Amino acid sequence: TSELNFGLDFGLLGQKLTGSFDYFSRKTKDILTTPPILGVIGEGGTQTVNGASMDNKGWEFNLGYTANSGDFNYSFRVNLSHFADKITYLPPSVVRDYPGNTEQTIINHSRTSIFGYVTDGLFQSQAEVDSYANQPGKGIGRIRYKDLNGDGKIDQLDQTWLGTTNPKLIYGVTGELYYKNFSLTLFVTGVQGVLVNDLAKQEKNSFLGLVAGMNKGVSLLDAWTPQNTGSTIPMLSFSNNNSENRSSDYTIVNGSYVKLQMAQLNYNIPPEILSRIKLQSVRVFCSGENLLLFFQKKGTAAFTGPDPEVPPTISTGYPKPVKVTFGCDISF
Repeated sequence: TSELNFGLDFGLLGQKLTGSFDYFSRKTKDILTTPPILGVIGEGGTQTVNGASMDNKGWEFNLGYTANSGDFNYSFRVNLSHFADKITYLPPSVVRDYPGNTEQTIINHSRTSIFGYVTDGLFQSQAEVDSYANQPGKGIGRIRYKDLNGDGKIDQLDQTWLGTTNPKLIYGVTGELYYKNFSLTLFVTGVQGVLVNDLAKQEKNSFLGLVAGMNKGVSLLDAWTPQNTGSTIPMLSFSNNNSENRSSDYTIVNGSYVKLQMAQLNYNIPPEILSRIKLQSVRVFCSGENLLLFFQKKGTAAFTGPDPEVPPTISTGYPKPVKVTFGCDISF
């Protein structure tokens, strides 16, 4: 592994404005990997070899500002970060263990890349179904997949790189306000340019028969019908002849979000009042976590679950709860 790393720290306006910028570039080669073997060879045929190579690059930027004016003081801090990785080499015997096909391998793509189909709306009429490429399971009201290589049939060679599960940008903003005995702290976080698997769409919000024995979402009431052709939800069916749970940009969606992660309001009771009751300090506060959340909720790329920060999986689907706390700190 070889790495280049440099940074810059700065302070301006009498240290009211401070910040830093860091950048790194890392190249790694001869990563240990275990190629797959034919089952008839037996367990003893497994070999671990050197072969994989990867490039990682990233940066982080921090900026802070502090000021005061009489009884009013405030400060804020902003941080931005970006990280990207790319596989530059794999032994030919290992390439098939990664996403991709014979025409597009994962080389020169991130190890977190998602490979899948591109959708093109829903079939609206039998004429559209008949004139379209050979797509097994196609039908009126079903998802149409793009024939990317133009060979007249929808198969594995029509997949492409949809994006990555690694955000292009991670950011956070912290603000602190002080006025006399009051103080307020806010913390906002967010990610941009990330894909998540919307399992909620598969289980209950867009398909009727993919998962049995589960209550469905009210969004299914707006599914495609001949009288509701503007819907993006396929026509309801208990069968999955069209393989609509395949990896595609219908179920792999935009997971970008902005969240008010924390807010806390404090009040310190004045010392002249505390001296009468023989107390050193009393602070009354109210704090909240996960109070506000903003993400894409409309369109085919929308996330239909409760929280893209914690997308549901098969084993767990619990979002971060909203918490509100009231308290009092007393010092004798």
